[in-house]
Amino acid sequence: MKIVLAYFVFLLSISSTFAQDTTRVRYTEETDTLIKQRFIDRYENVFMTKVATRHMLKVGVSRNAFIPNFESSELSHEIGYEYKVAQAFSLGLNATVDGSFYFNPAFNGTVALNTYGRWYYDMKRRIKEGKNANNFSGNFIAVLAEKRWRYVPYSLPVFRTGLEFGVQRRFLNFGRLEFAVGLSYLHYSFPNIEGVSYFQNGDKSDITLSTRSNLGLAFGDWKSSHNISNCEILNCDEIVREQWKVLWPDINIGTRLVQGVVGVGYERKIGSSPFSLNGLIVADYIKSKQSYMNYYAQNARHTVELNPTVQLRYYYLQKSKIRQGRGGNNLSGIYLGPQFEYVRQKEINGSGFYNHLGTGLTYGYQKTLFGDVFIDVNGAVTWNMLDRKEFRTALRLGFGLSL
Repeated sequence: MKIVLAYFVFLLSISSTFAQDTTRVRYTEETDTLIKQRFIDRYENVFMTKVATRHMLKVGVSRNAFIPNFESSELSHEIGYEYKVAQAFSLGLNATVDGSFYFNPAFNGTVALNTYGRWYYDMKRRIKEGKNANNFSGNFIAVLAEKRWRYVPYSLPVFRTGLEFGVQRRFLNFGRLEFAVGLSYLHYSFPNIEGVSYFQNGDKSDITLSTRSNLGLAFGDWKSSHNISNCEILNCDEIVREQWKVLWPDINIGTRLVQGVVGVGYERKIGSSPFSLNGLIVADYIKSKQSYMNYYAQNARHTVELNPTVQLRYYYLQKSKIRQGRGGNNLSGIYLGPQFEYVRQKEINGSGFYNHLGTGLTYGYQKTLFGDVFIDVNGAVTWNMLDRKEFRTALRLGFGLSL
């Protein structure tokens, strides 16, 4: 029996030795059907921080708070040029004009020429860290000099020099945003006109701390980027049904003039339609020791203006953009519609006042960025329905936070 078992073990060992492995391994390649994903740096693509440029032509509107003007809605129209002389330094020249035909068919406004030098103090560090290219999107400290002619309707020249701390950003391919706060010395050259006394004791100078905001177009030596659509960067298809808005304040604090402009608003969509209701209230305060009348010269004037506004906005391109996949049901885009407003201006320590109950047309463009910042360029023309029959025009530059 042992011999038989040993024989079977011997046969099994031989068969295993000469047996062939019949298992086969096959290698195949299949095409990946997943869409290639890419990371989009929204901040970099919105503000073009990594696009190099040395020349920039600027066209747009600005709001300077250091010139006393109750037409707080009036903006300066500007054109300028800035040139990079080094990574961190630039030189620039601006020309601005503002004014209206609010009370008089003659021009009633300001013309100014401004030159400046800017130090982009953190530009070299950001370039070294790979966060920036050599361009104009950065934080800066500037030295400036300006000559300004004020027509009311005669000329009131003003010379201004000072320092500014500011932030400038390119916006997509051709946009530009700028905010600044500055400390300035102003010198006034008044004409010798009987019955006109602006400053008590003949003082013709002022030191001011004031804010400035700019929005407009920029053209330079960069190539337009079309690799990523604007909707991918700005999230055009996001749904926004309502938003509270706090306006960027205009502030001027001087030895002879104090002015502050603040505002808050609320906007809400009407269902899923391209219509919305927008409410805004703006308050403007001026304390001034300047006047057209001699008997005001020895006392400061305190004047307040309150301007509540209601608008029915129609975002007329919204439906077509949603169908094309280039927009969403939100509060961004070009709009127009009717406007109703009330303006109450009153001298606190005097008898002067002005009332305007107006109805008319509003138009503009609004865009929400990163979910909590908005830009609103708004114009309006309204007819005063009270005794003083007249048109009131306004153009506001709204920056602020969406809450």
